[in-house]
Formats: sequence, structure tokens, C-alpha cells
Amino acid sequence: MKIYVLCAVLFFTPTVFGIYSSAIWDALLHANEEPCGRSAGLSEESIESSRRARYLPESPEMNVFAFCVIRVLNIMSKDGKVNPDIGSYLVPTNTPDITKVISEKCRTHVGVDAGDTARTILNCYLQADQLVISLPSDAQLTFN
Repeated sequence: MKIYVLCAVLFFTPTVFGIYSSAIWDALLHANEEPCGRSAGLSEESIESSRRARYLPESPEMNVFAFCVIRVLNIMSKDGKVNPDIGSYLVPTNTPDITKVISEKCRTHVGVDAGDTARTILNCYLQADQLVISLPSDAQLTFN
């Protein structure tokens, strides 16, 4: 229940105040990426390099990082299954119709395992300019 309230506040408050901009989301997401990077054993420089390139290179560490981010966005569950309900994805956007189309496309990307799948899905969003990496993995958040 707490996650729904948090999501409502995060999504509706910026809209009410007219501050829904990519610069604000970039700052918010950039500030929160450290836990996923730390859990993956990545340096801030490698994450920043991936951000600038809008591409996560293939590596076990990037797979762990992507899986962490994708789980928080409710695109994948902890067991590595892709969530079919794109309406429940927590992808911040000011263009929901476009994001829905991109989500339909990106969720079909498949890798050799859950981490690789997460990385290919995240790359799809990054290359479509629909997502700025990343969000933290939070043990208190649980997704189905």
C-alpha cells in the first residue's frame, strides 16, 4: 500500500506544480543510482559513461545493475519474470502514450538469463530516450 501512495505522490505532485521536466527527473534518478551501482560492484565513472552513451555494455556487473534498476521500476520481478502489466511500470515520463508504446516493445526483449534480459530491456528504454538510469534497489519495496 505504501508503494502506491509513494507512486501517486511522485507522479502527480510534479504534474500539479508543472515541474515535470527531464532535468528534474535526471537529477532525481542520478542521485539515487548509487545503491544499484554499489550492489553490482560498478564505479560511478562506469555508470556515468553508460549514462552518456545511453547504453549498458554487456558484462556481469552491468547485468546486476540493470536487474536492480528494472526490479525497482516494476518491469521485472525478483524471480526474473517480465511483468506483463505495463500500466504498473514505474517509468517516470511526461509522455505516457509514447512510454506505453515503448514499454510494449521493450518488455519483449529477451537475454540469456534474467540479468541479461534486464540489461537489454533497460538499453531499449535508454535508446528510445524514455528512461534515464537509474533507481535504487530498496529492500522495503516488493513487487509481484
